[in-house]
Amino acid sequence: MLTSEHAICINPWVEHAKSASEDTPSLILSLVIEAPWLRTQLQLADGGTAQIFPQHAVVVTPDVRHHVDRIAAAITNHLVAQDEHCMHILEDLVTALGRDFADPTLTAGMTPSGRPVDFRIRKALDFIKHAPVANPTVAQVAAQVGLSRSRFFEQFRRCMGVSPQHYIDWVRMSHAVKLLGASDQPLADVAAELGFEEHSHFTRFFAQHMGVPPSEFRRHSVNLSTPKQ
Repeated sequence: MLTSEHAICINPWVEHAKSASEDTPSLILSLVIEAPWLRTQLQLADGGTAQIFPQHAVVVTPDVRHHVDRIAAAITNHLVAQDEHCMHILEDLVTALGRDFADPTLTAGMTPSGRPVDFRIRKALDFIKHAPVANPTVAQVAAQVGLSRSRFFEQFRRCMGVSPQHYIDWVRMSHAVKLLGASDQPLADVAAELGFEEHSHFTRFFAQHMGVPPSEFRRHSVNLSTPKQ
């Protein structure tokens, strides 16, 4: 059960949902974090962002609680979109989460399973990252790196901790979030740019992964990017 002393750590790219609370309304802060930034912040290997947290249910430490309260204060005082120092609050929170709850066996150059990332999987990751609009199938990515679909699926899941389709969807979602936050394009144009034939298909895809339709996400989103040096 979630309380002020308990939290749930969900690993990247894992689909999840929250049931409605019967007693009191819920207020959810959803952070869409870029994987390269997260890897750098937690000092993880390239591609090592799948199985960060070995335990899902955790007891909130005083330091994590402190940084959560700092973010809450920045939001309620409308500082997030105005003060570049708010980025440091997020950095401090993620660092605390990694220190207190991440798998301590994670090491640079290795996957969470302790195995090096296969060079063909690295090639597949690069191909997927640069083809969010094309929305390639698992079979197409497998052919791109010279593996059968079944062998590619097995290798990808072993190295990354998630299925290829989970990763493809995550990359597409990340691109959608960027488009929604960086422009005021009509949603139909965003859907078309992402390769969806119908606006309704994009809305269903986005809501399935984010829990809210793209129109609502845009209304309540704040783009907090790293300040320029």
